[in-house]
Amino acid sequence: MNLSTYMMANDLRSKYNFSYWDSLIVASALESGCEVLYTEDMQDGQVIEDRLRIVNPLSKRRGRKENGGIFKKRDRAFA
Repeated sequence: MNLSTYMMANDLRSKYNFSYWDSLIVASALESGCEVLYTEDMQDGQVIEDRLRIVNPLSKRRGRKENGGIFKKRDRAFA
């Protein structure tokens, strides 16, 4: 983690009312260029900063194909 990640996380925490740890995860995903963040701890379908979509992989309305990894960066999923 670097200072810019921390500062972005702090802004995201205020803007979206995230917990400290969730804001760090989201800031890291944004800085890494991720487009999708798979998590069961945030609001399914929420779009952060018009760049990152939150997906709950355990949601009943999701198909099994989408239940991949934690971060998805373009065409690759990282577990």
